[in-house]
Amino acid sequence: MKIRLLILFFLFVQFIETMQGISWFKRYLDNFHTVEKGKLYRSKQLSARKLKKYLKKYGIKSVINLRGMNRYAPWWQREFK
Repeated sequence: MKIRLLILFFLFVQFIETMQGISWFKRYLDNFHTVEKGKLYRSKQLSARKLKKYLKKYGIKSVINLRGMNRYAPWWQREFK
C-alpha cells in the first residue's frame, strides 16, 4: 500500500511540474483571474517575481492589498517599505 501511495505521489508531482509549463495552469495556481479585461485583475498573494511579471504583462498600475495591515509580518514589511 505504501508503495502505491508513493508512486501516486510521484506521478502527481510529475503532473504538476508538467502543467506548470502551461500558461493557463500557471495563472490558475496563482489564482490570477481577469475581473474586467484591461481594468481589473485579482490573485492570491504573489511572490515579488510573479507580481512584477503580471504588472508588466497586463500593464497594471496599482495594486490593492485586501489582506489588511500586519506590520510585523515579513511579507507586509517587504511590500510597504
